Amino acid sequence: SHQNCVLIADGELSVSGLVGVVTPRDALQAFVEHVPMSVEVGRWLQGVQSSWEQRAVELVDSVRECAAKMVDKTIHHLIVVCPSGVAGVLSSTDLAQALGTEERACAGAPEIVGDLIAPSRTVMCTVVSTFADVVDLLMLHDRSAAAIVDADGEMLGVITENDVSRAYAAGQEHRSNVGDWLRSD
Repeated sequence: SHQNCVLIADGELSVSGLVGVVTPRDALQAFVEHVPMSVEVGRWLQGVQSSWEQRAVELVDSVRECAAKMVDKTIHHLIVVCPSGVAGVLSSTDLAQALGTEERACAGAPEIVGDLIAPSRTVMCTVVSTFADVVDLLMLHDRSAAAIVDADGEMLGVITENDVSRAYAAGQEHRSNVGDWLRSD
């Protein structure tokens, strides 16, 4: 998705460790409320989001039901869970793109969340990928973020277009690998 959001977890990214989701709107709210920079995001989230469970949907849930849930609860991001853990985030933009065009309506709009959140839609890079490799992948797949995985395929983090821009601004070389950057951040 081209939405900016981050899943916040206490420890590893798993259903049991999940705290919530932070969006640019949340950051703006924190700014307006003069929340000190020293406050842990997870603690702040507990005060503003009643629970991540209200945002949870499963891969087999109806896309239309998810849209109704977003409208009913006035939220823009849903956390997609599956038996093995957290599958991803479904944004209102993802739903609008999936349901909103006439071409897609004729082709048959996706009916379940799993049709929208699929491993094939997630761009992955390894810790030895260079920044140039990541930019190429993001552009090739028209994505705004990529998962960073280790040699065993375990997810270590996420790198976004904004991260790449900040890394370049901070002097990272385009041939630097993202693993070194991830460990230094």
